[in-house]
Amino acid sequence: MIDPVAFERGRITGAIRTAFILSAEIIVITLGVVAGKPLLTQLATANWLLALTLAADAAVGLCAGFVIVGVKSLLPTKPGTVIKSHNRCG
Repeated sequence: MIDPVAFERGRITGAIRTAFILSAEIIVITLGVVAGKPLLTQLATANWLLALTLAADAAVGLCAGFVIVGVKSLLPTKPGTVIKSHNRCG
């Protein structure tokens, strides 16, 4: 039987690795495009990439925080506690 925690950690590790590789490719391609441009254009592009990276990291951290808070709010606090649905339809 597969350990669900180990399985999920493997998926998360793979997703992080894939995101890192894709981000690195985007940065390399973008810097390659501006390589022949004036220095001011290169610096502006590098600063823009830095700002975009920081914004994306903040967004991912915020989403992860929402997921953690959501999961913790669904966990029973005591053994035998029944989780009630917060669905307005049910």
